[in-house]
Amino acid sequence: MRNLAVSFLTACLLIRAAPAAAHTTADEDSRELFSEMPKILAVLSGITGWKNAKPVPASIISKDELHRFITGRMKQEMKP
Repeated sequence: MRNLAVSFLTACLLIRAAPAAAHTTADEDSRELFSEMPKILAVLSGITGWKNAKPVPASIISKDELHRFITGRMKQEMKP
């Protein structure tokens, strides 16, 4: 269940990584977001009480890739 929560939070961060303004590039947006990652993880650790055991992998992905990722993780975690 914890893996599912971490996956969901990662997916939320990836969604936020979508370009916010037409004048910025994906590289600028991703650098900005990824530089905020330690602060975001510290806040999440404070909320959940969980320590971050390893770095969170991060990249910008398309909606289709996000859908495949979430669907695959749900199939792994949710046993019928």
